[in-house]
Amino acid sequence: FSGAITAAGYPANVQRIVSPGELKKERDLAAAKSQYYIASVGGWDIARTDFDTELEIAKNKYSKVYGAGLFASAQGEALLAKLRFQIVSRLLDEGIIMQEIQKSNFKVDKETVEKGLEEFLAKMGKSPEEFRDSLNEIGYDLNYFNKKFELKVLINKYINDRILADASNPVEKQNMFTAWFNNSKLLAEVVYYDKDLENLIRKQSASSGCGS
Repeated sequence: FSGAITAAGYPANVQRIVSPGELKKERDLAAAKSQYYIASVGGWDIARTDFDTELEIAKNKYSKVYGAGLFASAQGEALLAKLRFQIVSRLLDEGIIMQEIQKSNFKVDKETVEKGLEEFLAKMGKSPEEFRDSLNEIGYDLNYFNKKFELKVLINKYINDRILADASNPVEKQNMFTAWFNNSKLLAEVVYYDKDLENLIRKQSASSGCGS
């Protein structure tokens, strides 16, 4: 088979021969991981709880505006599929960046995260207690927020220190980030543990491609 591919102008070689036993073992592992993770990007596992939390928050926002029965309609089902696609895509993008950060062993200390949170609250004009109450109103768990905020601080510092350090203006920063991220995305190894979400991503991506 690889010889036919090579003959057609696409050089190919066998990277690994997988026995039936190894294949079954890999499938069993993926099935077990699917209980806790939806996908992995270069070894960075994306927690199912993260996906479920983000989806529930998004659903709550729409339900408050359009009513609790929104997602029982045909339009609601289409919206739900779109939300699922957007959330998975966002988590995958985060995973692509995190795999690069893990490769470099880049870290931030506790003081940097705490300073970032202080600046964030000051910009919001809220005390920690007021902000916690605002999170409760939209169903956003404080522990989950803290986890995601620490991740955001880590990502922003890595990008600013390692990727955009030589950029001199906003346009150059955007171009440099886009080029770096596209290369990282091209090299990223994505393994889906949730096949329904994998099919959704492929279907939505194909639809977007046709419309572009």
